[in-house]
Amino acid sequence: MHVIILTLLFSIYLVSGELYHEDYRPQLRYTPPKGWNNDPNGLLHYKDKYHLFFQYFPDAPHNGPQHWGHAVSTDLFHWENLPIALYPQLDGHEMIWSGSAIVDERNVTGFQPVGSANKTMVAIFTGMHDTDGTQSQWFAYSLDEGLNWKYYAGNPIIPNPGLRDFRDPKIFAFGDHYVIVLAAGDHVNLYSSQDMKHWELIQDIYLVSGELYHEDYRPQLRYTPPKGWNNDPNGLLHYKDKYHLFFQYFPDAPHNGPQHWGHAVSTDLFHWENLPIALYPQLDGHEMIWSGSAIVDERNVTGFQPVGSANKTMVAI
Repeated sequence: MHVIILTLLFSIYLVSGELYHEDYRPQLRYTPPKGWNNDPNGLLHYKDKYHLFFQYFPDAPHNGPQHWGHAVSTDLFHWENLPIALYPQLDGHEMIWSGSAIVDERNVTGFQPVGSANKTMVAIFTGMHDTDGTQSQWFAYSLDEGLNWKYYAGNPIIPNPGLRDFRDPKIFAFGDHYVIVLAAGDHVNLYSSQDMKHWELIQDIYLVSGELYHEDYRPQLRYTPPKGWNNDPNGLLHYKDKYHLFFQYFPDAPHNGPQHWGHAVSTDLFHWENLPIALYPQLDGHEMIWSGSAIVDERNVTGFQPVGSANKTMVAI
C-alpha cells in the first residue's frame, strides 16, 4: 500500500461549457463534478488503482453537511468519479469529518467474506454531531473496492473523553497491530488495536518538564527553540559554511504572542546552535515582526558593509 499526498482545489461553480470543460475548471488537479470539496481524507492504493476520498458537500459551492467523496485513478492525473462513499449519519446530524483509510490486508476485522478476493477497505473518521459539536471516532467499511459502505454497529469506536477538539484520526499498520494518531485538544493521542474496531489509549503526548532538549516528545531531528512558541521559517540562507535559520518566535510562552525573529545556525541542518533573537517588535512594541525573508548582500549594494570588513551585510525583509 502506497502513501499518497495530494492537494485539492476548492470547486469552482459551474459557469458555462460541457462538464469538466467549463471556463476555469482545473485540468491537472482533481475536482468533483459539482459542489464543494476540502481535505483529502483516505488515500490508498489497491488493485492498481489510487483511491482518493475527500471532504465533500455536493449540493452547493460552499461548505455544508460533510460527506466523503470518492474518485479513483490509475495515474493520479485522470480521475473517475465514484458514488459518494460516506453520508451524514444519525438522521443527518452526524457529520463525516476528516480521517483516513486503510486496506485490511489480513482480515483482522473479520468482515471479508469467505472466498472473496476483495479485501476490506476501512475508513476511520471523525463524526461531528451538529447539535452539540461532540467529536468522536467512527468506523465504516467496504467489501466491494469502495463502491458501497457500511457503518460499524459499534460506533463510535473511540468516544469523546470530554474534549472540544478530538478529531482527524490517522491510521497505519505497525508490526502486528494498528495505530491511530489523533488530535486531542493541545495533546496528541496514540491508540492501538489488533482488529481496528476496539482501541486502547497507549500514549498521551504533551510537552512536559525535563532536561532542556531532552524533554519527553521534543523533536530531536528538527530544530526547536529552547522555549516559547515558534512558527514560519522566514530567512534560510547559507553564509560562511553555516546555514542560518530565522523564524517567527515568541519567547515568553508556549503560545502565539508579540512576534520576534528567532535565529539559529547549523553546519549540517541537523545540529543547531541557538543565537540571540534577531528582530524584536518595534515602535514601543506595537510593530510586530511578521514573516519575510533574508539575503546576503554580496555586492554591497546597500552600502552598509564597512570598508575593509570581510563580513557581508545580511538583509532581512
